[in-house]
Amino acid sequence: MKKVVLMLLAAAVCFVSCKQDNPNDVKPSDSDNGNKKNLSLEIEIDGVFSDWAATDASLYASAETDPDAPWDAVEEIRCCADPDYVYYYIRYNEDALAELMAENDQLPIRLNINTDGEFESGYLSYSLQGYDFIVEGDLSDKAGNWSSMVGSLYQRVNGSWEELVRESDALVVGAGNGAEYEIMLDRGLFSSAAYGSSEPNSSIGDVFQTGIRFYETTIKNPGHWEELSNMPNSADGSGYADLLEVKTVKGK
Repeated sequence: MKKVVLMLLAAAVCFVSCKQDNPNDVKPSDSDNGNKKNLSLEIEIDGVFSDWAATDASLYASAETDPDAPWDAVEEIRCCADPDYVYYYIRYNEDALAELMAENDQLPIRLNINTDGEFESGYLSYSLQGYDFIVEGDLSDKAGNWSSMVGSLYQRVNGSWEELVRESDALVVGAGNGAEYEIMLDRGLFSSAAYGSSEPNSSIGDVFQTGIRFYETTIKNPGHWEELSNMPNSADGSGYADLLEVKTVKGK
């Protein structure tokens, strides 16, 4: 009996050691210093960006500003998502940001989200990407400091924007430090508001498209949003480029 058990154990060891890798398995890539990147999303909205640096690039979509685009205030954006949240990372140009903050400008943005994955409906003036929703709010206060984003949610209905949520600190949260800022959007609250609208829409899909439009408002002209940048962007035509395509990361 003992001999049979030993033979079974040996066969099991051989099976494990000889099993070939599945080519579809996702493996962590190594950074230049040999540290493995995170293959699950472990993003905290705390103004510390080491978690973004440690996240494997295969898990997020990103865009850097085109050097020949008409805007240069923002250098990079990233976006990733898990089943509960959508995360955004923003890196401003340091010199441009210092000038904006010194002038006590507020920095409103619009997160543009195409939830249904088709490009025939929604807002069609942004590179014909047909985004269905926008979330807007300020990233800084009137004293020129980063602040947590308080977001309002709008849906494109019959050619105009319908407000679904006004200035909620639960829909989105944000934090900034230096020239960087990060945002977390609650998919559950987003979906609840979307389903309760006059034109019920599906929640954010497992695959969706998104981009960010950046503005400034000044103390002298607080009601006017001056466009700072648009991401992604390009040097062609109006400067707009295709939205980022984001795939939801599931599991650990």
